Amino acid sequence: MGTEVTSHTQAGRRSQSYGMLIRLGLSEALLTAVLLFGVMTVVRWTFGPSPISRHVETLHGRLAIVGVIVGLFLIAIMLFPPSRYTGAHMNPAISLAMWRYGLLSRPATIFYIAGQLLGSVCGVVIGGLVWGSTLSRAPLSFAVLQPAPHWTAAQVFPIEAATTGVIVLTAGLVLSSPRTAPAIPFVVGGLICLLVIALGSLSGGSDNPARQFGPAMMSGQMNLLWVYLVAPLVGGFLAPPIQKLIHPAKPATHSLCGPNRSQAASQ
Repeated sequence: MGTEVTSHTQAGRRSQSYGMLIRLGLSEALLTAVLLFGVMTVVRWTFGPSPISRHVETLHGRLAIVGVIVGLFLIAIMLFPPSRYTGAHMNPAISLAMWRYGLLSRPATIFYIAGQLLGSVCGVVIGGLVWGSTLSRAPLSFAVLQPAPHWTAAQVFPIEAATTGVIVLTAGLVLSSPRTAPAIPFVVGGLICLLVIALGSLSGGSDNPARQFGPAMMSGQMNLLWVYLVAPLVGGFLAPPIQKLIHPAKPATHSLCGPNRSQAASQ
């Protein structure tokens, strides 16, 4: 009898654990879908037929608009109270880095990343439904990223890996201090804004596998997709040990919403 009770208890705990992981994955999927829909919307009105594209004709001018709006939108998502449940990663490289920091369990990391990739596709699908064929046709092509002409994988890979590493390293340093940790949404949003403006016309300025995954799947443009998927993961994987050499204290939380807001996934 005691064995049966123990067995049922263990099964119940496993079921509860899987239920929590599924909720975490679906929550990240929802947040990532919102982010990608926002990106689709900004690109549609900045690079597609619109008053904005008629008045701002230069690539760098349009990238500046995209960078600022996406950065602010990312900050808004991270500050949105429901985002505290997962910590609002919306980026497989961030989740992988938080696992490397020891702040996210391996199963949670897998569900986070799966949810982010699913959410990427869903966000692009919704963008296509809302904005119609304009978003699917060239030159928009569901906002799929393309590097500068004649740029090869050997050029894009190190830039995507290094810039993602800078994001993770900066986030880790900010989150390791109670004094600076509350500023993390603004730091990450600001970095993304600057990288889009600086690198959007060169490497594409992705720094997030989920940013490219959905657009590439929907547009069918798989050119250098593996680079945009793997390079940020390499940067996210290498940044934590580099930070340890610079500043031994690891982040207090995996949450990009700030400290003491989302600890569920690390338990």
